[in-house]
Amino acid sequence: MTDTRPRLAHTAELDARTRFAAKTLLHEVFEGDMTEEDWDHALGGVHALVWEGEELIGHASVVQRQMVHAGGGGGGMGRP
Repeated sequence: MTDTRPRLAHTAELDARTRFAAKTLLHEVFEGDMTEEDWDHALGGVHALVWEGEELIGHASVVQRQMVHAGGGGGGMGRP
């Protein structure tokens, strides 16, 4: 049986082969409806990667973003 447990890694830890495999997988899954901007939004955070042998079969990423609201106090979560 092949080990398919998710592996976690920050974007900075991904080698070129893994980045290429993730980008290729996303283009296949979204049937070509994925732009370079979409790919850029998937970078800079933590990736969950699932490999089956040499094939990447699953990818997800969580990228922290900061939202700034005009007139807000910057405390976040409704705090001043």
